Amino acid sequence: MKEIPLHFFHTIAKEKIENNRSIIELTTYGHISLWWIIESILYNWINKRIKRSDSSIKRTNKNPLRQLLKTNLSLYFEFLFDLLMMFISKWSVKSYKNIEKGKWRKKVLITTPDTTWRIIVDPITKKSKKSDILFDSIITELKFQYEIVTTYPLGLPTSGLIFSLVSGLEVTMDKRKNQKDIVHKPFNLYWSWSIWRKERKAMRRFKKIWNELSAKEQFRALWKYEDINLYELIKDELSYHFVGVFPRVVKLIEMAKLMVGKEKPNLLLLENEYGIWQRSLVVAAKARGIPILALQHGIIHPFHPGYFHTKDEISDEIAPQYCPLPDKTAVYSPWVKKILSEVGNYPEDNIVVTGQPRYDILSRADEFFDREEFCKNYNLDSKKKIVILATQPFPVSEEREKFLRNTLRALKRFPGIEIVIKPHPGEGEEWHKKITKEENVNATVLPRDSNTNEALYACDLQITVSSTTATEAIILGKPVIIVNFFGRPSPIPWVESGSALGVYEVKELDNAIKNALYNKEVFKKLAEARTRFIHEQAYLQDGRATERVVNLIVEMIEGEYR
Repeated sequence: MKEIPLHFFHTIAKEKIENNRSIIELTTYGHISLWWIIESILYNWINKRIKRSDSSIKRTNKNPLRQLLKTNLSLYFEFLFDLLMMFISKWSVKSYKNIEKGKWRKKVLITTPDTTWRIIVDPITKKSKKSDILFDSIITELKFQYEIVTTYPLGLPTSGLIFSLVSGLEVTMDKRKNQKDIVHKPFNLYWSWSIWRKERKAMRRFKKIWNELSAKEQFRALWKYEDINLYELIKDELSYHFVGVFPRVVKLIEMAKLMVGKEKPNLLLLENEYGIWQRSLVVAAKARGIPILALQHGIIHPFHPGYFHTKDEISDEIAPQYCPLPDKTAVYSPWVKKILSEVGNYPEDNIVVTGQPRYDILSRADEFFDREEFCKNYNLDSKKKIVILATQPFPVSEEREKFLRNTLRALKRFPGIEIVIKPHPGEGEEWHKKITKEENVNATVLPRDSNTNEALYACDLQITVSSTTATEAIILGKPVIIVNFFGRPSPIPWVESGSALGVYEVKELDNAIKNALYNKEVFKKLAEARTRFIHEQAYLQDGRATERVVNLIVEMIEGEYR
């Protein structure tokens, strides 16, 4: 089945159905439509399902947890869970005893996911440490002028997912140990009995709305795209979002309002402006007139649903018809700014090209990384060529497996290399070890929180599908192979720019690997294309992106951008 276009999905939400009201209007809570908060997740789910076989689609939504989340009983289990998480969060925050109170006049609240807590190199001591890969350099600069509070949920159920409680607790304890001069306050700290009652009331309301909508032929007819009867394929998922997700989004918004009200930050700094709980914070901050800055955290491309809006969906006004967006978005490059303004319809003045702060260290990579030491740490032969496979948790598991298995089989035919797999932070390591064992390949699987830049610095070739690490490898002057077995448009023009080699069929892998590792003419052509690509995709590699972001933060706090 063909992929549903973004424009069609946005049109559906605005069609008048019930009492001359649209889905956007029917899903309003306060002055914000909850549709904006779940739209990109629902869109991705729909397209993931229609890419599978018809029989696979018909078996969707049989997850017992999803079924439970649609029942009143789930709210009582959730009550106990949230109560426990709140007490754990209180215990965690009380353990911060050495931070001087009242030292700073103003405060910055930063969202820091568990997956961005990794091993990095301290640019001052040049030693490895645990910190947030996105915000470490920014926090280092800001903490002498502002109070810094970071936050992220512990095991918070949203959209059918349960954040890993064990992993979350480990990261929270690790932050307390390694970041002693700032406070990490789990988002769960701001749950309350009254919020639970609002969640319960919201479940009754949205269950009623769904029952009325699903009985209307006019609503069901909305979901017909060309010859595809989408409604029959996704009605269970729509039901789940109305009855199971929307009430929990209400909870998140109320928790965000409580957090913002208690913390009174002077700026909210986000790593992801379209995530469910992050957008809840955007809603709460906007209601109080607190400036919001989003820092680009990954690839932004022309077909990314999290960043696509039509012109009539954007406004500074807080109203159901407008999607709540940050006041400013700091992006990697002029190319991304063009996408956000021309495709996503972001106001051009709201997009600031700063470069990526975590790339600052790449301009001084020789000072921090050592190939011999990397090889020693992972028992690799430094005399051999090192090939890094950067994997990703693709929406469809079959694609993920096809990439890894076929790439390993091709690399096995080159005996003079060391194969190193760098799992995505959202993946587990055991699956990769299982596949390498089944393929009888001698490969080293790095810990998922290991330093990616160290591995890229040491390698002679990187192979990936669409990871941002391809851009990092190019900045470091490494040959890159982009594998695209699935016929999808590339999110970044690595191959089109001439900065990377493209592989579109399994049979092409061997030749691409041979050229990238041993063909001097190919290597020269890749090198010639890098300079322009780096400026277009990663801006100035002058080691000053952190400085530009920090200056923007100060200007927003002091009122220049408000």
